[in-house]
Amino acid sequence: MKSKFHIIPIVWMTAILGISYGNALSSIRWESGKGVFLFHIEAENSIQFDSVDKIREEGCFILDIHKIEKIYENRTLAPGDLRLKKVVVQSRPWEEVIRFQFFPGSGVHWKIIPSPDLMSLRVEFHAISEVTASSNIKSNSSHAPSRFTPPASAESRPEAPLFLSSRKLIVIDPGHGGFNKGARTAYTIKGKHYWEKDLVMQYALKLKYLVDQSPNLSAVMTREKDVYVSLGDRVNFAQKHKGDLFFSIHLNASPNPGSKTARGIEIFHWRDAGTDNAAIRYLEKLENDQLLPELPKSDNVELKSILASMLKDALEEQETKSARFCHVLWDVMSRNPYFKKYHRTPVVKNARFVVLANYAMPSLLVEVGFLSNKEEANYLISDTFQWTSAKLFYNGIQSYFEQEDPNFKAHYIK
Repeated sequence: MKSKFHIIPIVWMTAILGISYGNALSSIRWESGKGVFLFHIEAENSIQFDSVDKIREEGCFILDIHKIEKIYENRTLAPGDLRLKKVVVQSRPWEEVIRFQFFPGSGVHWKIIPSPDLMSLRVEFHAISEVTASSNIKSNSSHAPSRFTPPASAESRPEAPLFLSSRKLIVIDPGHGGFNKGARTAYTIKGKHYWEKDLVMQYALKLKYLVDQSPNLSAVMTREKDVYVSLGDRVNFAQKHKGDLFFSIHLNASPNPGSKTARGIEIFHWRDAGTDNAAIRYLEKLENDQLLPELPKSDNVELKSILASMLKDALEEQETKSARFCHVLWDVMSRNPYFKKYHRTPVVKNARFVVLANYAMPSLLVEVGFLSNKEEANYLISDTFQWTSAKLFYNGIQSYFEQEDPNFKAHYIK
């Protein structure tokens, strides 16, 4: 059989997220032959998989490979064969799954054939006239771990999402950065200290990953590397991109590092008023590295008064929406056993954080937990805990828009 072979190199997101695990697929490749089109998935260990036929509903069938802990770039493959129009490959780390969506051509029969040692899968595509029987066919199986390899070539890049303009844009703000390191673990963990600026980037990247996989959300980040971005520039960035929501991620610290009571999540929204709470005043001092942006310079006193009044009204309008968003997020977060047990009282607070002074969209700042608390710090640096938190953030965002926008159809992660 004359065949044309394609082999796809492995592309992991380890460098981006700093995540490294043992199990992964070793390669994927395909062969375009006269009588059959073959798609191969190979692994270093036995594969656990299942499949779902959605040809009638969505024009595809889904092959999920389970027990995958590595994270990969998502890709859309175009094999260039009429029997298989495209393959969408999606990493779903919250489920430990790599998902393949196969879109066969019209009138094409498909079957999944595992190797005897379960170290590989072969997916066959035949035109109806080419179909041959096989006693090996299995569409559902259950065995053990595996590995994988999405492509890196330009023609393999994911297709642009449809109806992008209908997606809600989330501006994700990893706090601090550059010389502004933020809080630090009060105790060494595994021989070193951890800084807030680095950890919140990990939370932010995970949230962005989940948001970008959803059909109704997209995300931008105020910083994507370890650089300093002023608070005013973060607000301006959000407004320039016309975001629908501003989500700032921070980690807390107590002025008394040995305190065992300073622990748990807090969620803040803007309020232009002073506070009698010493802890909040301390936090405001930590998070605010500059004064609020000045109004445009003008000698016209009346104009400046009008501008100030308009800004105040806009901030007050967003303050109400932001407060609702905070309570919706907490409703979701509180269903998790850890956050239900460990949270500040009250959880939702208002503060004069400059980064929340946003008159264009609802904004919140979440302090996930206290790096100054030795026990909680071990959770905060944990990759598993970060993914759990990111999933809860994501579901909170979905819940907020579902309640605010009657045309918004929520897509939750279980």
